[in-house]
Order: sequence, then structure tokens, then C-alpha cells
Amino acid sequence: IDNDYFSIERSYNGTDFEQIGKIQGAGTTNELQSYSFKDLTPMPGTNYYRLVQYDFDGRNEASDIIVLEKVELGETTMVLLKDLIRVNTSEKVKNFEIFALDGRLVKHFNINDRFIYDVSDIENGYYVAKLITDRQVKSQKIYIK
Repeated sequence: IDNDYFSIERSYNGTDFEQIGKIQGAGTTNELQSYSFKDLTPMPGTNYYRLVQYDFDGRNEASDIIVLEKVELGETTMVLLKDLIRVNTSEKVKNFEIFALDGRLVKHFNINDRFIYDVSDIENGYYVAKLITDRQVKSQKIYIK
């Protein structure tokens, strides 16, 4: 009710947010509305996001903060989103595994042309993600929250 617009905000530290997008609201309606926004320039490392809904009278309410981790792997990127890892690559993925820092294999993922991997069953902590594609082998230290 009385929805003027949404502000999409990003922070590098979880405290200081800046607006990176604005989407007009639907005003007062009882119909379900759908909105979307894509951050085309996420910062390397940890990104904190929140959505702030503004009314026509200036009142606002902020959403909970969502934390995303962007890890660069050359032409390939891994984005950590809560309990999921999304691999962005134009290459054919042959193998994807998560290792403890002591080298112990924690999880092996079956590759079925998927690019989103569930890590909800892995304890919080630092790990090494190893991605093997048809052109490269990339290992990257990651933190699973």
C-alpha cells in the first residue's frame, strides 16, 4: 500500500550502503507484483545487499541484509549465496569438489550440466573449491557461511 519505489543498495562492509538501483513501485494495489534487478558490477569479495521500500510520504522499511561472495577464477566465477555456489563459465565443467584446508575431500558434485551446487550440508568455515573444466583447473579458497 502506498508503494512509491524500491531502492536496491549494496555495501562492501555490511554497514555503509549505497544505492545501485531504483525500481518504481505499483502504488496502492491488491494484486501481486513482481520486480527484479541484477547487479552487473558486483565488487570482488563480499557484497552485502538490502532492499528499501519507500512510501509516497517518505516512510521506508529496509529488508534483511543478504550476503553474496564473488570469487574470480579467470574467465570463470563462483558466487556463494548462503547455501549455494553458482559457477559461471562458458566452459564445460568436468569436475567440481570442495576440500578442507588439510586436503581432505569434503564433497564431490556430480556434473549434470548444472551450475548451482548445494553446500548446505557443509559446516561453516574455510575450504578450497576445485573446478575442472575442459580448458583449465582452478582452485580457490572460499568461506562457507
